[in-house]
Amino acid sequence: NDGTKYTGTTPPTKAGTYTITATITNPNYKLDADTATAEFTVAKRPATVTPDSKSKVYEEKDPKLTYIVSGVLSGETLKGITLARAEGENAGEYDITGTAASANPNYDVKFVKGTFTIEPKSIQGATVVLGKGLAANGAEQTQTVEKVLLGDKEIPADSYTVTGNTATAHGIYTLTITAKGNYTDSIAWTYVIAPSK
Repeated sequence: NDGTKYTGTTPPTKAGTYTITATITNPNYKLDADTATAEFTVAKRPATVTPDSKSKVYEEKDPKLTYIVSGVLSGETLKGITLARAEGENAGEYDITGTAASANPNYDVKFVKGTFTIEPKSIQGATVVLGKGLAANGAEQTQTVEKVLLGDKEIPADSYTVTGNTATAHGIYTLTITAKGNYTDSIAWTYVIAPSK
C-alpha cells in the first residue's frame, strides 16, 4: 500500500494491505479479470507497554519512570514511548500512563496502567515544642503543643493528633503525637506539672 513491489521470493514484512497480482506467460491462456488480483494483509503485531511500579516518600523527588515491553520481535524496539504519572503530591496511589509520541506502524501498542505510590513520611526524630508550662492547682489541666518540628520544618497541626496530655496532680507525664495524612508513626514527649506554690 506504499507503492513497494514484492515478488514471491521476497514477501512483505511491514504491516498493511497488499495487492497480489497474478500474471501468465502461456499465450494459450488468458487470466479472468476477476481472478488476476487479490488482497493480502499483514496484521500489526500486538505489543504491550507495562510501567514498572514506583514509589517515593512524601516530599521526596520523583524517581525516573521505567517500563517493560512484551510482544516486540527480537532486535526491534518501540519508538517514542513516554510515561507520566497523575498529578498530586499527597500520600496515596497515582496512575502511571503511557503514550507513543512516534509511530510504530508494525505494532498495535497497548498501554497498561502502572501504580505510583507516595508513602507517608515518618515523624520519628521530630521535636515537640510545648506550650505554656503547667503548675498543679487541683484541677485537670491540658498541656498544649505549640508545634512539632521535623528537621527545620513545622509539621501542619492537622497532620497529627495529641493524646495523653491531660493530668491533675504534679508530676512528669508523657504525651503522644500520632501522625496522619502525609505523615506516619508516633512519638512520645514528656511534660511536667510543677507543684503548686
